[in-house]
Amino acid sequence: MGKAKFSNFMIILLGSTGGILFGYDNGIIGGALIFLTKDFNLTSLGSSLTVSSILIGAFIGAPIAGYVADLAGRRVVIFAMGVVFLVGSILSYIVVTDVQLIVVRLILGLSVGGSSALVPLYLSEMAPTHMRGMLASWDQLMINTGTLLSTIVGFLLAVSGNWRLMFGLAIIPSIIMVLGVLVMPESPRWLITKDRVAEARAIMLKTRSADETETELAGIVAANSLESNGLKDLAKPYMRKILVLAMVVLAIQQFSGINTILFYLPTILTGMGVSVKAAMAVNIGSASLGIICTLIFSRLIDKTGRRPMLLRSSIMLSAALFTLSMCAFVGGKNPTIATGLVFLVAVYWFRIFYSAGWGPGAWVYVSEIFPLRVRGRASSIAIMANWGANFLVAFMFPLMTAKFGIGVTLLFFVGFNILGFFYVKAKLFETKGLSLEQIEEHFRGLDAGDGEKVAA
Repeated sequence: MGKAKFSNFMIILLGSTGGILFGYDNGIIGGALIFLTKDFNLTSLGSSLTVSSILIGAFIGAPIAGYVADLAGRRVVIFAMGVVFLVGSILSYIVVTDVQLIVVRLILGLSVGGSSALVPLYLSEMAPTHMRGMLASWDQLMINTGTLLSTIVGFLLAVSGNWRLMFGLAIIPSIIMVLGVLVMPESPRWLITKDRVAEARAIMLKTRSADETETELAGIVAANSLESNGLKDLAKPYMRKILVLAMVVLAIQQFSGINTILFYLPTILTGMGVSVKAAMAVNIGSASLGIICTLIFSRLIDKTGRRPMLLRSSIMLSAALFTLSMCAFVGGKNPTIATGLVFLVAVYWFRIFYSAGWGPGAWVYVSEIFPLRVRGRASSIAIMANWGANFLVAFMFPLMTAKFGIGVTLLFFVGFNILGFFYVKAKLFETKGLSLEQIEEHFRGLDAGDGEKVAA
């Protein structure tokens, strides 16, 4: 492995550790919820609050992290997120009431939100143009890895029902994240906004050739020299268009229905008469597919482009959710072997095409489209839409299924995937092969009427 490749690998590995914690803390609730419901006598409302409290924290944490990251740097904020993850994991292990658990998960959400805002942004800023999509999508790979770890832990602890240990094991990757940040380089693009060009050049030379470094550096310096009024730039027409585009893309990602699978699959399966251990085993298979398909996506996105993969994903997710809905109508609480097998195939089908499309694709796209001077703050504002939609899905799903049934509820998400297909087809500008500075130039050109298809 060459020096540049090794440096890129280490940046990916350390920079995306927050994704493991993001995935683990999001995913572990699916296995723990079955036992929490019994220990705390949770109602449908209690289950909703327990699951969604982490999302409320993420909604708050994303803009805070983005604002501080533009002022103090990416590394400082990622380090702080690691500390919060560590403290929250310890507290999750020792809570004694459901209210305490809800509060702790709210605190953990601050780091989850910050991680979702900064990790893909950091990886995009560190990556050479020709492999930016692949490197940025590694955040989603690590999220899927964290989800897989949580499902394995849930499976192994299903017999004992030890939900405290399920939460507490997050201490281990939290420590790795805190220590890893200490050797991570700062984003060269952020350094240039602080006129630290020599430091930026030295970091870029670790992952690029000398010619690539100088060419890219000149583009970044030129972009940084453009007139900027900080957050007042968000009022400019082209920035409003970018914000709308990013917010809609991230909201569509959540209304694709992924959290119905991530948070509630074991609960859905046990409600259909499947044993707890079998439900956990299905979850492990789903999470494993997520990792494999995200790896495939990361290898293809810089060749295929963002739009084609998102369009394909929307079609396949609609088909998978429609099939799941029909299984719920036909099988209900007395599924046959045939409906059970179809349900299983549809769950895995959904996970395959989410992880090879909307899962990493939305984060990659949003991490690319904002101007350098306000990238942290602007992207984190857009990410609030993701966490707001995430909260609505997690909170409303058990309430909707209690009132309408799982079949009708899943049809609701089929509709959103269809809307997502048409929005991507009509509005998304393809960013494949363009530097971040070229993408910024394209969007700035919208004010002069030079743009192509972007947000309305």
